[in-house]
Parts: sequence; structure tokens; C-alpha cells
Amino acid sequence: MCAVLLCSCGSNDELIEQKPDDTVYVTFKVDGLNQQLHDNVQAFLDTMPAIAKERVFLFNREIRENTQKALRAFGYYHPEIKVELPKRDDPNATEVVVSVDAGKPLFIRNCNVEILGEGADYKVFSDLLSNSSIKSYTLLDHGAYEKLKSDLRSKALSLGFFDVELLSSRIMVYTEENFADIELLIDTGKRYSFGKFITDETTDELLKPVESLMTLNEGKPFSTKEISDYQSSLTRTNFYRSIDITPQMEAIEDYKVPLKVHLERRSNNLMRVGAGFSTDEGPRMLFEWDKPLLNSSGLVVFIC
Repeated sequence: MCAVLLCSCGSNDELIEQKPDDTVYVTFKVDGLNQQLHDNVQAFLDTMPAIAKERVFLFNREIRENTQKALRAFGYYHPEIKVELPKRDDPNATEVVVSVDAGKPLFIRNCNVEILGEGADYKVFSDLLSNSSIKSYTLLDHGAYEKLKSDLRSKALSLGFFDVELLSSRIMVYTEENFADIELLIDTGKRYSFGKFITDETTDELLKPVESLMTLNEGKPFSTKEISDYQSSLTRTNFYRSIDITPQMEAIEDYKVPLKVHLERRSNNLMRVGAGFSTDEGPRMLFEWDKPLLNSSGLVVFIC
């Protein structure tokens, strides 16, 4: 294989030869852990900047710290870590071996998770808590804890609790005793409802044939699923080419969220003609006729 030499011009127009980079970089091998811990430690180490073999001894502390962070994410705060660097006099040795004894994981002693506000009595939140692994007398998993916080907030927003607030989020770790206490308090605030439709004249006319499908009535509790379901209902009529429903958060009044709706009608008839060839059946023709299921009066169209 030929090495490619990059050249640049000096001030005296002479060519200056640039030698190819022959730096040898190290890789990491993790030993002594189960698959979950191994994968997390490996991921942490692999995200470190590339380390030249001749300088790897300078990164011993960073390697240990990244290994510790990866293990703490799953509640292991007392690991024993051994870092074996590649031999300098062996040109083929480029692997840093990180051998780990994870030790005992931390357990959650007291877990206090509370939902406050109007959403306190909603089963959807209690279900999220029940299905989470964040409970007393279980292993501490920082990833599961962050997921629970994110899931609770996302669900609150999807239900129209737009003032949801995280009042307290604490993990108190007692490393010597090998346990942790958790406090998580979330106030959902008040649930918002649907406001008026904001439409143009064309959309007003296009909504008339589907008045019976309306589910986003003003005053009904807000829900992104309700919006999605209504949009799906409109799509199934095959009457519209484009359906756009957007909550107008900047126009909220009295806890009501207006919805901007824009519709575009499809052509009355869409036809497609094509040709193909099958090894079993020979030449084949394709003819499709796509017709809306509703007409402009809202009547169901039957195709015989």
C-alpha cells in the first residue's frame, strides 16, 4: 500500500513534505462484570478522546473515574478497579485492560415519590410509579430514576398539565451504610382544556362534512392523544390531502388552549396506472382508483 504524502507550499514556493500520522492509539477491554455493567463501562471508556499509546500512562486517573461513573449509574459505589496498560516495548500491544470487581450495590432505603396538584388522583401517574423500579428496598438505578422523572413530566404535559413543576428531586447516598434515600415531589398544577378552533374560511367549509367526528370540543380536558385520534379520524375519511392541528400555547386564556386547524381537500378521484412483469404470471397491469369516502355534504360514498 502506498502512503499518501500531503504537501503544502512554503513562503519560498518550495514543496514541504508532510509525513503521515503514524500515532498508535489504545483500545479498552473490560473484564469482571455482568453484561449490563460491562456495556456501560465500555461505553464510558469508548467516549474518551483518542489516547496515544505513548501517553496513556497520563490518563490512568481519567480511566478509573470514567469506570466509577459508569458503575455508579447502576448503584455500585464501592468497586475495585485495576488498570493494566499495554507494554511499551511490545509494538503490537495496544489494549488497556480494565479489570473490575463491582462490589455490593446500594439499595434504596426510603423512597418518597409524591404527585401533588390536580393530577394527584389520576391513575395514569400511579401506574407510572407502580411500573417503575424506583421503590424502597430495590437496587439504586440512576437511569431508572431519571426515566421516572422524565416519564412523569412527559405524561403531565401530554394531559395538559402545562404548569407541572418539580418541587424536589434528591438522591441522598450514604456510601458507608450502602443505602440511599430518594425524595421526588412533583406538582402537576391545574389541567388545561381545549379552546376554540382557529381556522381560515376554506378550513371552515371543509370541516362541515365531518362535524359528527368532532371530539375536541371547547372545554374538554386537553390531551395530545385526543388530538391524534381526531386527526386519524379525519384521515380515514380519505377526504383531506393535508390535516394540520397545532395547539396555540401563546394564545392560552383562562386555562384554555386554542387549536389552529388547517385542512386541504384531496382531489375527487385519484387514479394510478402501472405495469409490471411476474415470472409466474407474465405481464401484469395495475389500476387503482382512490375516491374519498365522504362527499362535500358529509354523505358516505359507496363504490359498487
